[in-house]
Amino acid sequence: MTRNPLMSYVVIKIAILNIILSLILGFNTPFVTDYLALNPVSVFYKGYVWQVITYMFGHYNFMHLFLNMFVLFMFGMQVEEVMGKKKFLFFYLFCGIGAGLIIFVTSLIALYQTNVLEYTLGASAAVYAVFVAFAFYYPDAQILLFFVIPIRAKYMVLLYIGFDLYSYMYQTGNISHTGHIGGVIFALIYFLIWGRSSRRGIVSKLVNEVTKKNNEIKEKAVLENETQMKKEIISKLRKNSNVEHLTEDEYQFVKYCHIMNDENINYEGDILTFKEISNKQFITEVRKLINLD
Repeated sequence: MTRNPLMSYVVIKIAILNIILSLILGFNTPFVTDYLALNPVSVFYKGYVWQVITYMFGHYNFMHLFLNMFVLFMFGMQVEEVMGKKKFLFFYLFCGIGAGLIIFVTSLIALYQTNVLEYTLGASAAVYAVFVAFAFYYPDAQILLFFVIPIRAKYMVLLYIGFDLYSYMYQTGNISHTGHIGGVIFALIYFLIWGRSSRRGIVSKLVNEVTKKNNEIKEKAVLENETQMKKEIISKLRKNSNVEHLTEDEYQFVKYCHIMNDENINYEGDILTFKEISNKQFITEVRKLINLD
């Protein structure tokens, strides 16, 4: 039985868990709002401290769930590829729980100031943090804003953060902008504390790629030089089949190729027209012109 490679991603397992819980418990049901949602009164007075975690796994409606899981799927898999499974899971929970603490404190303060009780549901804060991580690792990746306008990830995340700050200050809409900002804050905290190794990993990868590219260029240059030298030697010998017409370096080069590749091979065409000449082809041609034994 072939295992689906998608199932190896933590991102997919998180999405499946969210979907299963929504199917079993429903959307915005009394049980969800009383026990899973982040309610400052329940946490502070009833001791429902688990709500700082469980609020990430409940949603208001199907569209709320779909949008969060869609964004998580779009950006989370690539972030997980860079971080690895364990670090990604830690990052997701760290940012989600951290944002939950910020939501709890600000909601409690708002309750005493306005006497308005609000609860929070959804994975938006943690998903927002994943989006920030994506922009950190792939700043120049092109994303379609509103599925139409191409924009780089680093600019798009700044645009969304600015929107959330504005919405938070002027209290527009019923979205948890506090949660979004909390997710951003704890994503930044993560990269400040643990991000050095991530940056080193990226830098190391870039250095390895550049080194590999340089080695390929050097090898290509050496091969081209050797091919040119082989052609010059063959041209000399065709004009005069006498070893004495070769320089000491050219003669030693012929002997080296002779030692390394003392086998005959068949080939068609004029060897001087070849882009690359192997040592075997070179020695085969030289043997036609002079005696190497």
